[in-house]
Amino acid sequence: MLKLVLHADTGDVDLEDYLEAVSAALRTLKAVDRRVGGASRRLGWKLQRLESSEPTTLVLPVPATTTTPVDYESVVISRTIAALEMLEAGGQFPDLPDKIVRDWYDVTSRFENGGPSGFSVDDLNHEGLHHHRVRLTRRAYRHIDELLKTSYESIGSVTGEIITVSKEAGRTFVTIRDEVFGNAVKCTDLGVELVTKASEGLPDNRRATVAGILATDSRSRPTAVKHVRSIEILSRRSELPTSADVAGRFPDLTGDLSTEDFLRRQRGHG
Repeated sequence: MLKLVLHADTGDVDLEDYLEAVSAALRTLKAVDRRVGGASRRLGWKLQRLESSEPTTLVLPVPATTTTPVDYESVVISRTIAALEMLEAGGQFPDLPDKIVRDWYDVTSRFENGGPSGFSVDDLNHEGLHHHRVRLTRRAYRHIDELLKTSYESIGSVTGEIITVSKEAGRTFVTIRDEVFGNAVKCTDLGVELVTKASEGLPDNRRATVAGILATDSRSRPTAVKHVRSIEILSRRSELPTSADVAGRFPDLTGDLSTEDFLRRQRGHG
């Protein structure tokens, strides 16, 4: 069972603050559930009890399917608490969707600004005793702010499908869906020839490599390409060779060695 508490050292708690914090916690649990269990969630969350001494919600995990493994909820809860601990400690991005991290950014921005002082997620055992607990404070807000703002720029490129060619404030930009991280990357400062080239690949959402000044976030994920210098239109995904096509093109490449031993020898470790 999870105990969700919005702490208020002084004064009353605003209902909106409370609902936002509990909603963020539940969205985080669902996101971790999908990370652990795959595309479909395996857990639901049932309201067990409300307490008014401090705004407190107790929720109970409920298997969503008959195939949910035993103790699966313990894995989801422990990973959720570990991810929230990263937000409080700072220094690294937890394995959570960006939207969830931004949810907590909004929640923690209210802390100590005339609002609540923190929010805790407490894993209780069957006897109702504390098992594992994390408390988010104003520190989490500062750490998330640093993570979201961290950006690095260097000469580089991004490869993915062309999503849009649009205009904003009189300037044309191209949006590429990065094929590694799956996020949209805005590419700006293009000449007329490059805009035309990108437009030719737009109808079929052709893959392209866009090179220029590449901006990345704290997870090395591309966020933008500025001062675009080149756009190379690539083969369609359907035209790329499959693993079956590639297999067998170099028979007996490793001889009587396993792939692992072959690579070790190539790297001078064998």
